[in-house]
Amino acid sequence: AVLMFRAMLCVCFQAGFRKSEVAIPDDAVFGRDRLRRSALRWYINGTFHPALPPELRRQLSRGAAAVLPPPPSKNDPFGVIFGGIPIYLPFDPSLPFSAARHLADLELRFPCSNRDATPLFTTDGRFAPFRHAQADSRLRALLVRELPAAEVGKYSMHSFRNGLACALLEAGASRAQIHSLCRWAPNIPSDALYARPNPEACVSWISRAAAVAVTSVTSANLPRIDNDDAALVLSRLSDSALGG
Repeated sequence: AVLMFRAMLCVCFQAGFRKSEVAIPDDAVFGRDRLRRSALRWYINGTFHPALPPELRRQLSRGAAAVLPPPPSKNDPFGVIFGGIPIYLPFDPSLPFSAARHLADLELRFPCSNRDATPLFTTDGRFAPFRHAQADSRLRALLVRELPAAEVGKYSMHSFRNGLACALLEAGASRAQIHSLCRWAPNIPSDALYARPNPEACVSWISRAAAVAVTSVTSANLPRIDNDDAALVLSRLSDSALGG
């Protein structure tokens, strides 16, 4: 379970996923619109592979990547905008939060015979899918262990998506590149639907984002200077308008 949750968090950061894209609502049934093990592909030496057997695992090196299709999301519920644009997660054995590295471990530690019916992220050896409450509670437990109490409430599963956007900006990505890699859809131009980036370009940008330190915060998390409630309301509205 620890390996699974670690892989899920790393994928959330490097793919910019929302909680709803990696876990299902508490009362929902796992369906074909969710990420399954069969969705995971591997890009190694210029070739795509549908799984990662041990002999192929030994070929993983820098330049290789785990590949995932964007699952349906709140801004693309039917996958018509971003569904055909794969997400490339670069393999880096030296990076503690390399999503591809942890997905490779997941493939080897938890092999499954029916990849099409198995959730990508599961809570136990019986391949039960992660649910929203489980993801939230495990993240909170991790934050409580690692952070001062006053800092815990500043983070949620959505923080990984925000973190990727901030890291890409710090790494030098343009607003258009951030828009594409984080899959924001409002007023999306038609060229973004058809001008798909090469795998090497995606791998390069996510690798560069992983190498920077992000220190930016939202206005809601800034210290209060005075008791101006009107300013607080405006700051929350601005954060809401900028959220993805």
